[in-house]
Amino acid sequence: MSYGIFPSGETEGGQSGLTVIETYTSPAIRQDDERIRRVREFIVYGELGTLDQALAAVNIQYGDPHPDDPAAVAVDVDASILPETGRFAARVAYTYSAERELLAEFSIDADLEFVDTWRVPVVNDDNSGFPLLFPADGIPPLERTDIGGCPVDIGGQPISRPLRIGRYQTAQNYTREDFNFATLFDAVGCRNDAEFLGFPRGSLLYGRPRSTNLAFNTIRVTHEFVVDPLQLHMRQQARANEEGIELTNDHPCTGVGFGTYASFVYWVQPYPRLIDFEVLGITP
Repeated sequence: MSYGIFPSGETEGGQSGLTVIETYTSPAIRQDDERIRRVREFIVYGELGTLDQALAAVNIQYGDPHPDDPAAVAVDVDASILPETGRFAARVAYTYSAERELLAEFSIDADLEFVDTWRVPVVNDDNSGFPLLFPADGIPPLERTDIGGCPVDIGGQPISRPLRIGRYQTAQNYTREDFNFATLFDAVGCRNDAEFLGFPRGSLLYGRPRSTNLAFNTIRVTHEFVVDPLQLHMRQQARANEEGIELTNDHPCTGVGFGTYASFVYWVQPYPRLIDFEVLGITP
């Protein structure tokens, strides 16, 4: 805690002799949102004065560093006139804020997403059988090809099966100069074109950014990703014609006479665009 009495000199209003007393400097207090806050309180008094003159006398600007903690900058001020003092007196309190040193953090969890399924893999110990055929990087060829596997649909109607999905979040602090919303907006719905944060090419889908203004010149962005290392975000689709889904009662996996199934199933990729996720500015 430090105290001091500092004559303010001539004020903007032409009044001289306003005196500034720093009455309190708080210790660093860490808040739940991981910001560090400090408060400096002043009493400003003189024969005559206004709040604007009191603020000018204290002479602190938004963004000014705390004298004992340069990482904390002035982000807010509260000023009020003190009544019944017999002369002009005002209380001025500045709040300073700083971020914790560790600016990046992450979390990951897993979930089950139920998806329409026409085919499943059936593979023996010797790797024989009917595996699903996955195109490289999750990009199906322009000329559709059957995905293989064994049929599980009923008369062309898919069943709903669970698919393991990961949800990854990482938070990062940016200065206003480094924050570029257009870049983040452009990345929504794109997949990684190279390994990123340890996730293979094509498996990481950029879901959305969420930004919060933390303090003067500091924006915190939470980046949300969806992880699908198995299907690389592709989905199955049965081929159809004017009469509906094309059917067959003969499949190599089941033989003849065990029902009717979609005769041709292919992959679709709702998120075909691959980009360099380094543009997001995320520090691992």
